[in-house]
Amino acid sequence: MIIETERLLLRKFTLDDAEAAFEMNTDPEVTKFLPMEKSATIEDIRDSIKNNTLADYENHGYGRMAVTLKETGEFMGFNGLKYEEELGGVDIGFRFSRRFWGKGYATESAIPFIKIAFEEMNEPTIWGGAMPDNHGSINVLTKLGLDYRKQMVFEGQLFNIYGLDNPNK
Repeated sequence: MIIETERLLLRKFTLDDAEAAFEMNTDPEVTKFLPMEKSATIEDIRDSIKNNTLADYENHGYGRMAVTLKETGEFMGFNGLKYEEELGGVDIGFRFSRRFWGKGYATESAIPFIKIAFEEMNEPTIWGGAMPDNHGSINVLTKLGLDYRKQMVFEGQLFNIYGLDNPNK
C-alpha cells in the first residue's frame, strides 16, 4: 500500500529503512521529547521495525508508515496509525528528521491517515499525544483538528492527550 500526497509518498516500513531511521533517532533534538524511545544501536531500530511496526501491520492491518520525499525518494521519517492500548483506540503519531521540520510535512502526511481512520476503519476517535513542552507536535495535532482532552502518564512521562471525534458518528 502506497499513499501519495502532493509532495510525499507514504509506504510500509521495511528493514531497509533501519539505517535512515537510526540516523533520525540518534539526533538529540528529534528524541528530546521521546525519552522512552532512545535507541542505542542500528540493531535496536531493526528489532523495533520487525517486532513492532511490521507486527502491527500483521496484527492490526495498519501501523506507522515510512514517509519519503516524492521528488527524491529520501526517507524523511514516519507517520501513521497505531493501536494504543493505554488510550483504548487509534493514535496518530509522527516523527521526522530535523531537516524536514517546519515545512508542513507532518501535517500533510497525517491527513490521509485521519481520513482512513474515519472513513475506512470507522474509528470513533483519533488520539494523539505529546509531552506538554513539545510545541511542534502539539501544533501539528491542533492543525489536524485534534483538541486537548486530558493528561496522562505514559512510560513514566506526562503527556497531553488530544482527540478528534469521527464526524460521521
